[in-house]
Amino acid sequence: SYLQKVTGGNKTKIRAYGQAGSDLQFGDSFDLGHCRLCAARLEFKLAKESGQWDNDGFHVYLEPDTVSSTLPAPIFSTGANLWSMFPNGMPVVQWGSGFRPISELNNYIFSSQLQTPQISTYSQDDTKIISSRLILWTY
Repeated sequence: SYLQKVTGGNKTKIRAYGQAGSDLQFGDSFDLGHCRLCAARLEFKLAKESGQWDNDGFHVYLEPDTVSSTLPAPIFSTGANLWSMFPNGMPVVQWGSGFRPISELNNYIFSSQLQTPQISTYSQDDTKIISSRLILWTY
């Protein structure tokens, strides 16, 4: 899984949706399909857990074509500033219509050698993941 790539396959404490607890990591992937997109929106609902919140982060990656020991740079990242950037606990990443360029996703979809191109997310530490969804507008 992508989370194993991010964590280097270490015996990391993995968080499930809705799971409480501190010092856990979470990852999920969404299929992008093979259609040209005119817009996309990735939404998350999060909650703070007990612990130190000033080092929590949220990152979005495009799944690489090949397995590598190094990770690609995230296309979106809060760094360790998740809660200062999204104090309401609802991060949103958007492409198209004045937000991030939709070409970022379309170029990836149509150049990827993967059977199913994916966008993947990773968050770590003291953040409970309540829900997530990816909305795609195609033409």
